[in-house]
Parts: sequence; structure tokens; C-alpha cells
Amino acid sequence: MTTILKSLDGRFFGRDKDGFMTAQSGFAVPVTVPSTAKAIPAGGVSVMSATAAKSYSLEPPVPGVRKVLTSTVTSTAARTIALSGATFVSTALSTGTTIVLNGLGQTVRLMGLSTAQYLVEGNTGATLS
Repeated sequence: MTTILKSLDGRFFGRDKDGFMTAQSGFAVPVTVPSTAKAIPAGGVSVMSATAAKSYSLEPPVPGVRKVLTSTVTSTAARTIALSGATFVSTALSTGTTIVLNGLGQTVRLMGLSTAQYLVEGNTGATLS
């Protein structure tokens, strides 16, 4: 368990000895079901639940912020997530600007390295191009 040295609310949330924000029971992240009308937020979890092929845009990365994209439908239709003005950098040292999810459970874990690069921390079945 983390020791909170400087509390912001009395005792449950604050800064640890290294200056990082911490909480006794962890942090919740926003979970969204994106639409094609608005860019997918750069942080949190986005659940791709469309059964038809759809194209989405992803907001530029924020350094240090994690993003998870996941498909929760059995449809094999392509859910394409495009990134403009930035790139995805995979652990295989390849780069791309598009992620395609087209199956149940396909998930990509990202982290913003800079305002121009997302690191692909993990990829379960998605296509990066």
C-alpha cells in the first residue's frame, strides 16, 4: 500500500514521497463508447462496440497518459482508428497511424510518449499500419 505524505482530501488521496498522485484504493479511468462524430479521447478505456465497419479518429497523445482500445463484439467488421499528426510506435520498432480492431477481445494498450507518439505497450490481435 502506498503512503500518502501530502493529503489533498484529508486522507484518501494525495502525493507520495516521489511527488506522484496516489490513492488508497487506486484510480478509476473513464470508460467511453466512442462515436464517429467526435475524436476518441487520449486517455482511459474506449470500448469499440459497433457491429458494422466504422472509422474513428483518436486524439493526439498526452505524454505519460495511458489509453486502451478494445473490441467487445464478435463481428469481424473493421473498426478503424486513425491518428492524425502523430504515430503509433510498436515494440517491433515499426510505426503506423492506423489501428484496426475486427474481432472479439482484440485490445491495444497505448501510452503517450510525447505529443507526437503513442507507444504500443500491448496488442492482442489488432492490426497496426
